[in-house]
Amino acid sequence: MLATYATDTLRLPADINPIIVVLNDQSWGFLLVPMALGGVLLALCGLLWQYGLRWT
Repeated sequence: MLATYATDTLRLPADINPIIVVLNDQSWGFLLVPMALGGVLLALCGLLWQYGLRWT
């Protein structure tokens, strides 16, 4: 985040998520639940690709 701040740029959404949590007085669950869900879905898609969709 320091590099993006120094260059006056934001790498959305990764850099802006903690700012949204802090400025809007949200709980960290507001940020962690979607990230955990995305991580689980990504892992499931990877497993499906590795073991389920490769019949050849």
